[in-house]
Amino acid sequence: DLLPEQSPELFLKWIFRFLYDIIATSTKYPLVSGVYRFATFVMNICLKLDYFKSNRATTGAEIEMMEIDINENEQIQAACGLVRRFAHEVLSRQKQYCDDLLVSCLQLIISLPSDCIDYDFAD
Repeated sequence: DLLPEQSPELFLKWIFRFLYDIIATSTKYPLVSGVYRFATFVMNICLKLDYFKSNRATTGAEIEMMEIDINENEQIQAACGLVRRFAHEVLSRQKQYCDDLLVSCLQLIISLPSDCIDYDFAD
């Protein structure tokens, strides 16, 4: 609860790295509910920052002053793809889960931003 109340905008440049590490940890330890809870926490911060919004305002002045990285949109798209694939994995694996682990996975799925949801998922 500390990070969202402080300066979540400082977290912007680290979101992709955090997501990548969380997903790698989840692959290594799929039965640890804390990993899914941490992923949910990061997703909530992303929602608060509108991280996955494709139409985030970027002005020419911000680019000239190097306040916005030109590759930022590519990184956001990569993060969205990463989250989309992770959601597929979680949805496939959750059928075997129960109790706290299942709740953690469902909370993660519910916290996903609509920009990163693949509506064509069929299992």
